[in-house]
Amino acid sequence: MVVVMFYSVLHAVEAVFVHHGIRVHGGHEARNQTLKRYNRYKEIWRHYRPLYDAARTARYEADAGEWMPVDKVKGELAKHFYGLERSVARLLGAGNPPPHLWT
Repeated sequence: MVVVMFYSVLHAVEAVFVHHGIRVHGGHEARNQTLKRYNRYKEIWRHYRPLYDAARTARYEADAGEWMPVDKVKGELAKHFYGLERSVARLLGAGNPPPHLWT
């Protein structure tokens, strides 16, 4: 679930970059640096970073004891997911996104 949430917001961030004419080359680190560099992406970065960190842990941490419990994903990370989604919608001029089923 965490990785799916992260890659969903990654695609939303990429849509914002395309909308603003920004080309990012170099993968996750270059994307992270771009989000941190531009003030207009401050709100996106605030929500993106916890999702990025959680997805890295879920994908690459061999110790299942380090993984995030599902209730925390549905609570804490879902708030970041929706916050980022709202920020992206504003930057794209799309208003507010529709509510989701797992809230």
